[in-house]
Amino acid sequence: FRSTDLGVLVTLTVRARTGDPFVFIELAAANETAADLAEVYLGLFADWDIFDDSEDASDDDRGAFVPDLGLAYVFDSDRAQFYGVMPLLTPAYPGARLSGYSTDDSGGTDEDLFAALTGFVPPADGEAERAVVVGQGPYTLTADGTPVVQAFALVPGLTEAELIANAEAARALFSVATEEAAQAGTYRLDSVYPNPVSTTATVGFTLPTAEDARVEVFDLLGRRVATLTDGFRAAGEHTVTLDATGLPSGVYVVRLATPSATLTERVTVIR
Repeated sequence: FRSTDLGVLVTLTVRARTGDPFVFIELAAANETAADLAEVYLGLFADWDIFDDSEDASDDDRGAFVPDLGLAYVFDSDRAQFYGVMPLLTPAYPGARLSGYSTDDSGGTDEDLFAALTGFVPPADGEAERAVVVGQGPYTLTADGTPVVQAFALVPGLTEAELIANAEAARALFSVATEEAAQAGTYRLDSVYPNPVSTTATVGFTLPTAEDARVEVFDLLGRRVATLTDGFRAAGEHTVTLDATGLPSGVYVVRLATPSATLTERVTVIR
């Protein structure tokens, strides 16, 4: 898809494997203009239309969100239908929003969709025709055309427990595939040591070539709580220090991001 107004080319790739109860969708956005584009968000809008709009219906869509997975889903428990979408390459912030829509499709303006892409809104209570919007960013699309890549999983389930199990399986498979691809190119993000951590810890990473590298720490809502390094690094092994003294107890995600690879590790902070 090419946006002539923005000067952005978006390539969508769908990946599926026989027998797996989920589908991967990857978006790659490249800047085709002569200047950097800042504050860019990538996201998916999903409307499964599982509601029953008959006059006496009591089983319209409901919505929910699983913060640990960044999984937003709609469901009709009476008919055992659960459908979710979650981001895979970064934590869930800005996150996922479940937008209420009227059955005559009069809701859901462009402003609604942009708000859903750029900020987390908890799912509203009650039944309605609901849709899921999952957005990630902001990114800067550089004028050299280097694409920014984001990935999502579409996940179904007959129960909430099955939906979450399928989502966890999708994330695990994607993480393994990403790690194997990175290791093949000699990108590596080492496990945080010590882990758990109460004061400081060491984060090691390896780059196959000299390039920009950014190591950041996010909480499970996807809010960035620390930037450990951000700049040009030589090829080879590097270490940075995570100062956890100001962080509340909990689980965090350490992310290495370069123009060519994104890797994550989890670390637990204890007090």
